[in-house]
Amino acid sequence: MILIISSKIGYVVKRLAQEAKKMKQSIKVFPANQLSGIQIKDFDVLYIRNPYINGSPKYIPHIIRLAKKFKKAGKKVVDANVALGNLGKGKWEDYKRLMKAGLPIPRTQILSRRTIPKTWPFILKWVYGFKGKNVYLIKNQKHFNEVFGKFPKGELLVQKFIPAQYEYKIITVGYKALPVVLRFAIHPITKRPDFESYKVLQFGPPLLARRGAGGEVERLHFNKTKKLLKLITLAQKASKALGRELSKVDILESRGKFYILEVNRFPGLDSFEELTKYNVTKRFLEYLQD
Repeated sequence: MILIISSKIGYVVKRLAQEAKKMKQSIKVFPANQLSGIQIKDFDVLYIRNPYINGSPKYIPHIIRLAKKFKKAGKKVVDANVALGNLGKGKWEDYKRLMKAGLPIPRTQILSRRTIPKTWPFILKWVYGFKGKNVYLIKNQKHFNEVFGKFPKGELLVQKFIPAQYEYKIITVGYKALPVVLRFAIHPITKRPDFESYKVLQFGPPLLARRGAGGEVERLHFNKTKKLLKLITLAQKASKALGRELSKVDILESRGKFYILEVNRFPGLDSFEELTKYNVTKRFLEYLQD
């Protein structure tokens, strides 16, 4: 029996339920504010999917205590490091750990008077933002003032803007990259990924992948492209450095160099599964049962 802590029954939870039914596996879902009374003996695995209630981290300490009890009982916890208190610490802690691991990221600092860039544009990110929210491309002083006034002191990161050609999205399960990678061209005007222009880069067994609107499948062999090997190695190292057992790693390519943007702990899988035709949910469920 798998226990999922999630305050929303979104795409991933629904898909896990579908795949679990096919595999004759049982799951139960509890929101973060309804943990009292859970009998650990009834479950084999704890998966923390969404620890927030209406965006609030109020119940994270309760989830960490539950994870510690599961771990003490010898049961699997995903992510395992939640039982060590590693949950809800924000992007700045993530970037510091990536830097410590020697992985390439855009130059990133906590915003202060000393760290305000002298040239435009640059990126501002809220430390506790997720799913691409509260990320701003700052092009002028007026925009900076508007964003700066929305957040408490010490909760904004300033990041170097890197003009890039492509952004890659790589899913890792158990710190191993899945055999498909999504590559998006960067839109020349918005400077963001153009979701109508993508390729599916494949380095595993053949997939039943359709051509999408504006996208095409490019079949690559794992042992014949150093570039793809470097990408997936970066993604695997990044997920391992942060202890993310299911993650979506976003990587920029600029003039032949790669920069890790995010290592998402709670990745949405809908667009990835739709574009690649790869059953990420099934693979993750198999990992939960290992």
